[in-house]
Amino acid sequence: MASIEAYLIVLSVGELLPGIYHYSLVSHGLELLDGENPSGWFAEACGDQSWVLGCSAAILLCGVPARLAWKYPMPKAYQAMLMETGHISQTALLCATAEGLECFCTAALREEMFEERIHIQPLDETPLLLIGIGRGRQTYD
Repeated sequence: MASIEAYLIVLSVGELLPGIYHYSLVSHGLELLDGENPSGWFAEACGDQSWVLGCSAAILLCGVPARLAWKYPMPKAYQAMLMETGHISQTALLCATAEGLECFCTAALREEMFEERIHIQPLDETPLLLIGIGRGRQTYD
């Protein structure tokens, strides 16, 4: 089982309703957790970085260190979890870029706001990194 949970925060993505979704490894699909439009609190949760509202969606990566504790002693489990976060984010950024979408990463997160919105326990699961995926590159003549 992966040490990372992924949550999709949708601001404006075609037919997909705004809200917070959980990516389920079991069903290989999205589960709607909260149908409230996140645009009212999203920038604040990202450390008051208003520019994050320019993305269409964001992937919040949260670590679950206990899933690696059976394999690695602490702090090695935490290190492995951070490396997995890096690999996932790099892949997401490369895929977004290949599709012509603007993208970014930020770790400037107010973890408690995400924990409250997603209903996760901070000792069991912690927000680590947010990957924003934009609406597409601007072309200039």
